[in-house]
Amino acid sequence: MVTTIEEKIMMRDLDGAFSIAKAQNEQSLMTDIGELMYCPDDEYEEREEDILDYIRSVKCRHTSCDSLHGYERFDAYGITTGNWCDSCYESGRYPYRKDRYPTIEFDGYGERLSDDY
Repeated sequence: MVTTIEEKIMMRDLDGAFSIAKAQNEQSLMTDIGELMYCPDDEYEEREEDILDYIRSVKCRHTSCDSLHGYERFDAYGITTGNWCDSCYESGRYPYRKDRYPTIEFDGYGERLSDDY
């Protein structure tokens, strides 16, 4: 079973989280986890939540991808599709259309972008 940095932190296995971050060459996370290991008890919860929020904000949305290098992607109309790493975005794992598709608003037929009928 593969465990992620996020799961290790939530299980309070900071040594394991640090090892995974080191293996993935995530320098900033290594620093944050190292600081978390030695922070005072009254600061632990807040620091832990900050790290988890950061991980959740940058990781790739694909369920089988552990990349922490996700970038916000958009479809042709500027609608966000979430954070996706380059390899998932360029492969068949990205489930959204990248091309301009027909819509009611722009073409008079096709998909509707708004819920205003």
